[in-house]
Amino acid sequence: MNHDDQPRIISLTSCLTILVLGMMVFVGLFFFFAVRLPVNRGSGADENARALLTVIPAPTLTPTVYATKVPQTLEIHYVSEDGLSVGTVVEVYDTGSTGLSVRPQPGTGGYLNFVAQEGERFKIIDGPDSRNDYIWWKLESVNDPDRSGWAASNFLRAVR
Repeated sequence: MNHDDQPRIISLTSCLTILVLGMMVFVGLFFFFAVRLPVNRGSGADENARALLTVIPAPTLTPTVYATKVPQTLEIHYVSEDGLSVGTVVEVYDTGSTGLSVRPQPGTGGYLNFVAQEGERFKIIDGPDSRNDYIWWKLESVNDPDRSGWAASNFLRAVR
């Protein structure tokens, strides 16, 4: 006996009919519960009452600034009564045309580097150093950095 000759228990049309009826029942129940049922407001509820909605914003990225260590240096400079200090520009004065002796070390002993002339300008780069009853400042010529050395402050005045 051939399988095609046997009667089918469920026909194709009956399957389609059951599928269509099931979809209609589902759609009907959906509308009944979702649309047709009255909203239960409870006793004494206001007809114009509205639900409150709290919106919590999502976290955002916040840029982070990192502090970097910057080396801090503190420089303290002595300022004399005459206004002389490291960084001050001075000129030679009151030498009586003999000039000012500029030495490699502070003090009256030792060799001379050169003799600075009246009115010549220098920048103070170090000091003060007190020796031989004088206050000594290390000077550097504003025109020639090779001309430098220590000189007594009695013959220097600040250039304003």
